[in-house]
Amino acid sequence: FWLDVAGGNQTIGRQLIRMYYGRVAEANRLFSAHKAGWLTDRGMLYLVLGPPESVYRSAREERWVYRGGQDGAGTFVFRPKPSTFAPEHYELVRRPEYERLWYAAVEQWRKGIIAQAGR
Repeated sequence: FWLDVAGGNQTIGRQLIRMYYGRVAEANRLFSAHKAGWLTDRGMLYLVLGPPESVYRSAREERWVYRGGQDGAGTFVFRPKPSTFAPEHYELVRRPEYERLWYAAVEQWRKGIIAQAGR
């Protein structure tokens, strides 16, 4: 799979594997509670877009700011939804404007561009 994404380039394939599974491990470390961290809203965003450039947290919400290039800029808002099993659980406030950034990042992964860009 990874070699296909990398167009047969083993170096890029290795970079993709390291980056992807490195982000999975980091998301699990940061966001795990009642389920694996990469399966949470914050974890999935972390996995696809990487760590945000800035995080702003208040009692009512958490904002992740990405200041990437032309298509890579955006702010994602999460609201707390704590439970007995996950007191630090946040859910993404879904908005139509998030689609552009999300699908652009997913497309970069599908084309293997993410490893070349070093995001």
